[in-house]
Amino acid sequence: MVPRSIHQALVKVRHNHILLRGSLAKLACRVGHRLCVTRAKQLYADWMADNHTNRIPPSLRPTVYCTAIQWGGQLEWQFLHNQLKTVNRDDELSNIRYALPCTRDAWLLNEYITSLLSRQPAEQSEITEAISHVAHNPMGQIILWDHIREEWQQMISEYITSLLSRQPAEQSEITEAISHVAHNPTGQIILWDFLRKFRSISFSRRTSDQFLAIR
Repeated sequence: MVPRSIHQALVKVRHNHILLRGSLAKLACRVGHRLCVTRAKQLYADWMADNHTNRIPPSLRPTVYCTAIQWGGQLEWQFLHNQLKTVNRDDELSNIRYALPCTRDAWLLNEYITSLLSRQPAEQSEITEAISHVAHNPMGQIILWDHIREEWQQMISEYITSLLSRQPAEQSEITEAISHVAHNPTGQIILWDFLRKFRSISFSRRTSDQFLAIR
């Protein structure tokens, strides 16, 4: 029988190994390492071929999903988007929301953002998480802010004001999303000029002041 202390140490080593493997895979696929991208696409294709059996290791799913979406097309994207209707585990839902904005297809990104912004305010936590991931995609930033400029008043009344009064953990997600835009020189100009413009609207002045303070 293995002593408890040794067993705990082995469990910790295995856990650290899993985390390290996930981090290395994420880095390799992010920079377009050929073997990593090829393997991720194959794992994803196998899953698509047998929708009832997902053999992708849980620690690698965010990277595999994102890579397959980035290097795939509408079929790969729609397959993953359809999983939102059947998956009920929070960790897997987060993996999917992380990966969907990885696409390089502007039309898909636009459709996805449109669907997010048209959902009910009761789903704000999910919307906030999804939008924070969209903001990591440079193309997503541009499309997202195009939507915000067009629908600012409605979004203020339905979403953003409420978000600023929510729990710190949820606020941090939208803050991170804004930060990604604000640290991009082009995005920074678009964002701050836009918010200053709308400070003249009384009901949104306080909200835009709070956003402008996040720098």
